[in-house]
Order: sequence, then structure tokens, then C-alpha cells
Amino acid sequence: MAKVARQYGISHRTATNHLHLAGVKIRLQKTGLPEAEVANAVALREQGWTYKAIGERYGCSHTAVREAIRRASSENDPQLGPAPK
Repeated sequence: MAKVARQYGISHRTATNHLHLAGVKIRLQKTGLPEAEVANAVALREQGWTYKAIGERYGCSHTAVREAIRRASSENDPQLGPAPK
């Protein structure tokens, strides 16, 4: 879904809404931020992007983005400790 949204320059949610209106059944799945994109997400966050905007870019929730960035930060700075579960 995220790939289609990016292809058409729309948010993940907008793509989902269009498909829903067209009668397409969408399987809900809990997906996180792809590990390959965590470093990019951290960079976007440092540039001032919101968690929501980053999530829309990668097709996941803002909370998934926040947790992935938190995990990455705690791995890079042991004083921060592990990310809460």
C-alpha cells in the first residue's frame, strides 16, 4: 500500500480511503517501520518531520515510527536504556 501511495504522491491513508470507496477489502496488518528505513526516519525526524508524516511516507503508524526511532536511539546511546514496551 505504501508503495502505491508513494507512486501516486498521496498518503497511505488517502490510498486506503480510495480503495475502500471502490469496494476493495483491505487486510489490516500490524506493520512497523522497515528496518532498512530506520536511519532515514531518524534523519527526517532531525530535519523536523513529524512522526505522522514519516509514518505516512513509509506506510506505518506514527507510533511505529516513534518506537523504531526510540529503539535506534537507545542502541546508539546506552545511557538512554532500552525502549519501553
